[in-house]
Amino acid sequence: MQLHDKHLVALPAAAPWYVDPRRHVAGPIIFDIARPLVKIVLSAPPVTIEQATAIAGRFARDLPGLALPPPRADMVEELRTERPVPILALGRRKRSWDYWDRRAKSVEEAVDAALLGYVYGGVAIDLDSAPRELRAVEDGKIIVRRRNLGAERAAKKPLEGFGLSRFEFVDDGDAGRLAFGFFDDPAAWPRFLYEAVPQLEREGWRIEIEGGFRHRVVDSGGEWVAGIEEGGGWWFSLDLG
Repeated sequence: MQLHDKHLVALPAAAPWYVDPRRHVAGPIIFDIARPLVKIVLSAPPVTIEQATAIAGRFARDLPGLALPPPRADMVEELRTERPVPILALGRRKRSWDYWDRRAKSVEEAVDAALLGYVYGGVAIDLDSAPRELRAVEDGKIIVRRRNLGAERAAKKPLEGFGLSRFEFVDDGDAGRLAFGFFDDPAAWPRFLYEAVPQLEREGWRIEIEGGFRHRVVDSGGEWVAGIEEGGGWWFSLDLG
């Protein structure tokens, strides 16, 4: 969907809206065609230049009075082959258990997790639904990015090398990311944060730490202050900061 003002951002939905980041305003997009037809058009798959030419001919022949512009056939396609940027989100997720899974009552339902996804052209893809070719309009050209499935598979190996293992979780809007965790050794998380995360960042990974994640690395540089207070009954309190 393209708007008359290049600074406006269209939000595709059942009732599409626009956002103007410069003026901090938003509003509905008004079309000259029926709303059900708008939904059908916006849900149509992307087409190639050759297909756009054929569709334009069908529009002119079969739908001459329709107030709907045909797909543009004068745009240039540019194919880009690039490696994805792995993105790793650290948080907590509920494990997804099969009916036949055997587990003890002490097993946690919500566990610490590393969620792996991929970014192409600055946009994170949905692993469950993303096609092999990703298309976007940039600077008046159709940019076609082909997913590098080999690089995506290779990104799992460092995580497995650090001792993480795959598990199924209750997907709550995580765009089909792959979940990894430490189940044989939950105490391995601090070491992973201290050693593995900086290494992955040096290799170009994007690391996101959610608020619910239970582990943090504390920089031990600088001065430390310790305070001890005596209490009753042979007890004392220790405060580090």
